Amino acid sequence: MTKFKPFMATALCLIPGAAFAQETRQEAPQHSMLPPVTVQQPKKKTVQPVKKSPSQQDIQAGTGGTSATAGGSGTAVGALIKSDLVADSVTNPYRVAPSSQPHTQTFTRQDIENLHPENVFDLLSHATGVQATYQGRKRPFNLFIRGDSNFAYVIDGAYVPSFVGGRILQSLPVSAIEQVDIVRDASALTLGPLVDFASASGALNSGFIVIRTRRPEKTEAEVSTSVATYGTYKTNAFAGTTFERDGWTGYMAGFGGYATTDGPDDWNKWAEGKTGFGKFGLGYGGFFTETMIYKDHSAFGFQRTDISSLSDQKWSYDPINTLFITSNSRLAWNSANTTLLTVSMNEVTQDNVMAYYSGKATTTNHEVDQTETVNLRHRIKLDTTMLEAGGQYVHWHSPYGEMFWSGYEREEETLSAYANVEQKFFNDRLTLDASARVDDHTIDKGIELYTEATASGLKSLSYFHDRELPLATSYSTGASFVVIPNVTVSGRYSHAEQGGVSDIALDGVELSPEKQDKWEVAVAARAADYFIPTLTYFDTQVENEKVPVKYKTVNGYSVPIWGESDTHRAGVELAVKGTLLAEFWPGKLTYSTGWTHLTVADATDDIYYASIKPRDIVNVTLTEEWGPYFGTISANYVSPYKSNFKETKAGVYYDVGNYTVVDLNIGRKFRFGDYDSKVTAFGRNITDEEYATTRGYQAIGATYGLEFSVKY
Repeated sequence: MTKFKPFMATALCLIPGAAFAQETRQEAPQHSMLPPVTVQQPKKKTVQPVKKSPSQQDIQAGTGGTSATAGGSGTAVGALIKSDLVADSVTNPYRVAPSSQPHTQTFTRQDIENLHPENVFDLLSHATGVQATYQGRKRPFNLFIRGDSNFAYVIDGAYVPSFVGGRILQSLPVSAIEQVDIVRDASALTLGPLVDFASASGALNSGFIVIRTRRPEKTEAEVSTSVATYGTYKTNAFAGTTFERDGWTGYMAGFGGYATTDGPDDWNKWAEGKTGFGKFGLGYGGFFTETMIYKDHSAFGFQRTDISSLSDQKWSYDPINTLFITSNSRLAWNSANTTLLTVSMNEVTQDNVMAYYSGKATTTNHEVDQTETVNLRHRIKLDTTMLEAGGQYVHWHSPYGEMFWSGYEREEETLSAYANVEQKFFNDRLTLDASARVDDHTIDKGIELYTEATASGLKSLSYFHDRELPLATSYSTGASFVVIPNVTVSGRYSHAEQGGVSDIALDGVELSPEKQDKWEVAVAARAADYFIPTLTYFDTQVENEKVPVKYKTVNGYSVPIWGESDTHRAGVELAVKGTLLAEFWPGKLTYSTGWTHLTVADATDDIYYASIKPRDIVNVTLTEEWGPYFGTISANYVSPYKSNFKETKAGVYYDVGNYTVVDLNIGRKFRFGDYDSKVTAFGRNITDEEYATTRGYQAIGATYGLEFSVKY
């Protein structure tokens, strides 16, 4: 029994439900704490306004008093339910300070439909400065954000370590997603722990990927089905309704999906999955609560590698089951005080089946990941001042072990406290902010995987209990200033320290604490609707950053031998978007571009560090709408870099990267009976580019498909 479990149990008993929140895509940083949300009257129905109490008006953050009846168009009720989408709203659980907003990118539901990605990681590869990689069994999909792989996921309020998300998110249908936010800012201290789980040390997180599943805006339903190359078939259905009666407002929604693919011959890249979730939201006055139950039952093979020592592997997760239960609540006590509470649990169980093409004996490891989270915070808005204070608890347990401790139980927990203050000046033109966070990380049970070396090799493995690491501390400060209308300059500085290590050493040499200093400066402008640029300079220096030097087999498992080095990454990031409406161009053309360039990538004790980071990542997306026709073309370029994945000799690296992936989607909208419908033809990697993001794992070439969808 861990020391914080009674606290967790009490919170779970007291809270009936909780709500996830979403940010809207921002054309330029907002400077009003609670900007209005425009609510349109339903066009086909006459709706009588419903008088609302002041507390309900407060929680709406300016949505107004328009209402809709249950089962009707529900436009106003949907706006009320989603009033927490406003980025600066005090009811937004994922709110970041104005000086952090230029470093946050959002994919809305419309963006997702335009890009038509294969999965979440395909979507994230279109984000500025983000590279998605694939690398085998323990965490098949990984992300690098501005050259850093330390981050975490937040899924409808549930905190998910990156190595768990790398296994389960490929099965989450993109049609189930409402919005995705990429917070490329390690100084956003209110979102989650800045120390990682199951890491070489308490590696410092450098950002968060926030994923929100769909909610209805009215009574609506959508069904889609698609076929694609390599025997790929997908079908998904979403339905929901909103209601309002006697002062109560709420919604109900459900989603179900099925997907299967054979993959290329002899690639072992087959997959099959069934996904479903149910959501419910209910509110009265200043209180609103939401709950989601998500269930996924999948199985998939790990892509076969061309590394000679591993090419015989025919491994898979068969099955892998995921369960999420998330509950988020918000209570506006009055116009100044708002309390938000998140309670979540998720469990991932998988059978790691290790079979071989040569017919060798098959073995199976049963693995389990369990994570629970409680996050309670209170926000006070007083005219031009906003104060926030909160506490968070995250517990992760792997009863049968995994990652670097496969076969050995591992349990960790973090208890955190954080605070944030923002002050506006000069009619809201200048905003100053400051934040602080403390993470108390404890390893409740683990093994000494690498200890001191002996004449016969590494010392025997042994369990330890209740190892409390020194406090991890973080603080940040920032400023955002509207220089002239539609031009904003912002800057941030943050410092973070992880004062201890978990239990890994470099062949008997203890690893040292990590420290991180980060600076960011951005200029965001809206010159016109067709030209909305943001230019950012970022600089990150880490003392004793952990890097894998080589790999070694310990107790039958290939594990990294870690080293450390003082690293320095700096670069510029340019993002431009806009809408082109010109007489010489038919229809409506929108575009978005992003370019991240590392000007510095150095390490004091690792001469290869600069080589393992792509210096340039470029994204370009064009979307055309012309009457009933639509189309999107996107291109992602990643410059050359090197990989030593699964290399047993230190200093041996291989060329990867240096690729451009082009995707194309075209389609037509039409009426199918009484329903809005569309058909979409899509192609991914249409130039049939051959490339690898990690040594030994070649990407599939061109794939094509056709999708038909119907909306009610």
